[in-house]
Amino acid sequence: MSLNHEYPSLQTLTVEILHRIYDFLDIQTILFSIHNTSQRLKSVLNSYNRCILDVKKLSKYHLQLISRLPDLRNIISLTYSGDDERFNQIELFILLFRAKQFTGLQVLTLFAIKENQLKDILKRVNIHLIESP
Repeated sequence: MSLNHEYPSLQTLTVEILHRIYDFLDIQTILFSIHNTSQRLKSVLNSYNRCILDVKKLSKYHLQLISRLPDLRNIISLTYSGDDERFNQIELFILLFRAKQFTGLQVLTLFAIKENQLKDILKRVNIHLIESP
């Protein structure tokens, strides 16, 4: 006697459940692992609007890859730090990202940045959408 049970997989989970799973993943995992697995998961990812980007946690390579993504409106939280000694991430961010690309941004966290860097960053985000404490 053969049992023919269907086991749940990422392909069969609902969009809501997949979004909850994405809530526990960092942006590198979401974009570089899930994005290229299947058309359905890519479609679900495109509707996921709760991405958190902490630039300090990204390598220079990953920051460059993220900057090439066609749609960054699903990033709701962005964190920068000017004290990272691996590379000057704020200068690289300013160089890589186009102005007003983060249209869904709600939270902006900045650490150890200079005034001119702040001005350049604020050119790239819509500060009217950011929540105040």
